[in-house]
Amino acid sequence: LQELMRLLKNTLRSTLTSFNSGVKLSQKKYTNTKCLDIPTFIYNNNIIFIGLSIDLEVLKLLICQVLYQNYKSKNKTLSIFINSPSLDNNLLNYDYSHNYFECLKAIKIQYSTLNLGNVGSGLSLILASGERNKRFMCHNARSYI
Repeated sequence: LQELMRLLKNTLRSTLTSFNSGVKLSQKKYTNTKCLDIPTFIYNNNIIFIGLSIDLEVLKLLICQVLYQNYKSKNKTLSIFINSPSLDNNLLNYDYSHNYFECLKAIKIQYSTLNLGNVGSGLSLILASGERNKRFMCHNARSYI
């Protein structure tokens, strides 16, 4: 996070300098710069954020992320941050969460889980399935089934 803040400050500073000096941004050459938006930064640091209730499309994306993280760094611990209440009582959402849980267990990747706010329905299964001593909750977070 500190590296991201430093990069943002440097980018903002160079942008303001180029505006003040009258140089157009289109004329400035950006070479060897990384695209570091927040989702890319999180993803490159072995973090998966679940902020929606799991439906079929979200399930496909989450499984692809886990498979890629497993391929990219087999020996590192994956962090799963969850903040999704999943208040609807749709049994399909629970089935999708259970499918994601089975995928995590099938590839045998070590992962920690963190509850950022509210976790409900099938996502509480994923929250509870983190490695031993790697299941965390924020101070005012809630988890319910």
